[in-house]
Amino acid sequence: MRKKTFWSILIPSLSTLILSALIITGISYSDYRKDMISEIQYQAEYISKAINEIDSFGEDPLIFLARIGKPSEQRITLISPDGSVLYDNFTDSIDAVNHSDRPEIQEALANGRGEATRSSDTIGSENYYYAIRLDSGNILRFASSVTSGLGVFAGSAIVIIPFALVIALIAFFIAVILSKSISKPLNNLNFDNPMSNNTYEELTPMLMSIERKNAEIADRMEDLTRKRSEFDSITANMSEGIAILSSHGVILSANRSARNLLSVENGDIYTELKENGDVIDILKSALGGKRTIEKISRAGKVYQLTATPVTNLYGEYSVVLLILDITSTEQSESMRREFSANVSHELKTPLTTILGYAEIISNGLAHSSDIPTFANQIHAEASRLLTLIEDIIKLSRLDERNLMAEFERVDLYEICSAVTERLSAKAEKLSISLISDCTHTYISGVKPVLYEIIFNLTDNAITYNKSGGSVKVSLYADTEHTVFSVSDTGIGIPEEDQLRIFERFYRVDKSHSKETGGTGLGLSIVKHGVLLHNAEITLNSKLGEGTTVTITF
Repeated sequence: MRKKTFWSILIPSLSTLILSALIITGISYSDYRKDMISEIQYQAEYISKAINEIDSFGEDPLIFLARIGKPSEQRITLISPDGSVLYDNFTDSIDAVNHSDRPEIQEALANGRGEATRSSDTIGSENYYYAIRLDSGNILRFASSVTSGLGVFAGSAIVIIPFALVIALIAFFIAVILSKSISKPLNNLNFDNPMSNNTYEELTPMLMSIERKNAEIADRMEDLTRKRSEFDSITANMSEGIAILSSHGVILSANRSARNLLSVENGDIYTELKENGDVIDILKSALGGKRTIEKISRAGKVYQLTATPVTNLYGEYSVVLLILDITSTEQSESMRREFSANVSHELKTPLTTILGYAEIISNGLAHSSDIPTFANQIHAEASRLLTLIEDIIKLSRLDERNLMAEFERVDLYEICSAVTERLSAKAEKLSISLISDCTHTYISGVKPVLYEIIFNLTDNAITYNKSGGSVKVSLYADTEHTVFSVSDTGIGIPEEDQLRIFERFYRVDKSHSKETGGTGLGLSIVKHGVLLHNAEITLNSKLGEGTTVTITF
């Protein structure tokens, strides 16, 4: 502003100076020219009268002109009516050029007086001609060199230019001082508190407007800060990652989950994610205006990245990046596919056996003595198929998690007693000692599901035991928990299989499972039943020594 004020003062000052110089020179030139012309005209009139007087006395006017013409600084010419030059004081020889075509001569012959101005060979001057018709009919013409406007200005420049330079220098310093004094109060304005300024009265409306704008900005900043704080509070502890990128790819905001996953900080540029090439491609596509959804894997987990472009005020694309942990979903989908494949296989095996034996019998290819054996096989496979279907139905009900309405007060002691009584014959047949150490304990649960849990665990402990071994079923309660456990002295479970035995259709020893007739769904039913009751299940097993499964309600 100071520079602008300086030039605002200096330029008008210099312009005024130059314009004043031009006007003064013009006025001076006009007065000078008028005086010069008046002087020439006066002399012409005076001498023409003298010649007329001389001529009336019969004297030769040429003698008079020769006497007065030599000392004169003006050119005096006597011209006959036909244009011939009779006398010229600036040359000794008579000019042979005829002057009848000269404007001043023609005007004088017609009107008695004539004048004309013509350019001179001398730069900065012009010739002025004034002609008078004498009584004799001859034309007396006076001519003088008159300084032109350019000539007058050039002559005055020697005086004007130094004077103008001095004035310009003075104007320069005045402009510097004034610009400083004018801009100082403006440069020291307190815009945070505009009305506290002691400055020009003319600035009061502007300062009042700034005061109002400051109040509006403060309100908006407070609102934005509150919203930003709310946004940060909401997103800080989200398991989902969220990040916002500018149109230039700068990460404006990223919550903790996004920063940890992508190893970035606010203010980073997305192209610097050197270890996240797949993420760079996703963001680059979104910055180009294309919504992109991709999956990436990090540290054994699967994430879904959704990059959504958002158009800003300038038609450029900013990006909102949402990161979801879909590991459990992917695992569920993988388990669903695996379950579907296993179900198909498990159903197909007994059905193939049933169809095979039935076809042999129906075609009459079976010997009459083999028919009872085939019938027993068909019955066994059909029973196995029915058990498998029942287990699948049980799992489906547990997956739907819609059994909450069936919760009731259940005495686990009654269930344990019913299970041990039902499996005592099987344990006795396999020479397994079945021991029950249970007390009356009540919990809230679904009785059929709790029965399946206890039955499957106890049945497995008997089935996968050693001849002469033992199975102990325990049930007790303390002030906070109810604990049920089944311990056996059986074959145990290899360490590498212990994390997977609760998966559907997973079998540690497939050949042994076929002998025992298991469906591979028993422990999966146990796991889902335990989840339904918000309980915890733990497994402790050593190969060749036995297994203990504990459920804490």
